Amino acid sequence: MSSEVLQLDHRPCSAGSSGSTRPLVSICIPTFNAAAWIVECIESALAQSYPCLEVLIVDDASTDQTVKLIHAIDDPRIRLEINPQNIGLAPNWNRCIELARGDFIKFLFHDDILYPDCVEKMMQLILSNEQIGLVFSPRDIILENAPQDELTRIWLKNCATLHTRFRQLEPVNHGKDLFAQYLREGFRGNWIGEPSSVLVRKRCFSSLGMFDSKLRQVCDVEMWLRIMFFHDIGFLPEKHSAFRLHGDSTSRRNLTSKKNFLDQLWLIESLSNCPPIKAEYPEIEGVRALELLRLAKAVLFSPIAIGRCVRTDPVARQGLRNLPGWIKSAAAYSVSKLFSRRNSDRSSTAKRLNQA
Repeated sequence: MSSEVLQLDHRPCSAGSSGSTRPLVSICIPTFNAAAWIVECIESALAQSYPCLEVLIVDDASTDQTVKLIHAIDDPRIRLEINPQNIGLAPNWNRCIELARGDFIKFLFHDDILYPDCVEKMMQLILSNEQIGLVFSPRDIILENAPQDELTRIWLKNCATLHTRFRQLEPVNHGKDLFAQYLREGFRGNWIGEPSSVLVRKRCFSSLGMFDSKLRQVCDVEMWLRIMFFHDIGFLPEKHSAFRLHGDSTSRRNLTSKKNFLDQLWLIESLSNCPPIKAEYPEIEGVRALELLRLAKAVLFSPIAIGRCVRTDPVARQGLRNLPGWIKSAAAYSVSKLFSRRNSDRSSTAKRLNQA
């Protein structure tokens, strides 16, 4: 892919108090038609107190004034790459990761903002423990021209505060403990936050893979779960960023169009295709069975919207082709679970008779 480079800061990173060089952080801003917000977004990235960073902007073939506005910002830390054609949301996130030069990735979406000490605070925590793969914190919500309808009210009720769904959070948390809590709730919802709320070691993507482009709404959640299984998770209780909800936000478009109707099944497919996860948590198949029932209900209540997605979205058609295999896998697990429970009941009964 061709790219356009504005400027790159080649100056060495400043040394910390110990005299060692601070690691480079790539603030990655994937953009598409972001003219309304991009200047405020970039200014929040450039205002970071952490000195050793690049601001990598990957524009996904915007058709508005986004690129022109980026050109107008003169700062040597900015690097702009332009995709010659639109590749879509998750693929553009992945392109950011591929192009990033830092050892740590700090995503910032084009309509969100970071508070000045965000990167510094997150880096202090992640550098304190080599086992931490991801650090997250709560975020503020900016409501901008968001329709005052039922969908907005439901989103605010469910998504304004996310981290409290975990039982308890410490500065450093054993990732598998958090994964198990998530599993018990069927992997429903986002308990971590959007990418603007997160800082990740780049090597996590190298070892675990990139964002799954089949997912429309929860590709970030699926990635966080993979990192959670293999790494510890850092948590900062203070808010260090702001998420903007507006009428044209991706989250809202996905929810109204039903493009995400197969997301949970794709999420479970991705996790179950990871042998260590499947071996340790075979009950993921039980979650798949519940999601198949939810899918049937969704088709019943929104047949027109889902039918439109199937006609226009090849990923949706691929999901429907996978349905027989998903149903077979979930049914096999349910049957084995039933026989296991019966055998357990018989053993308990026999034990009680012998004791009598």
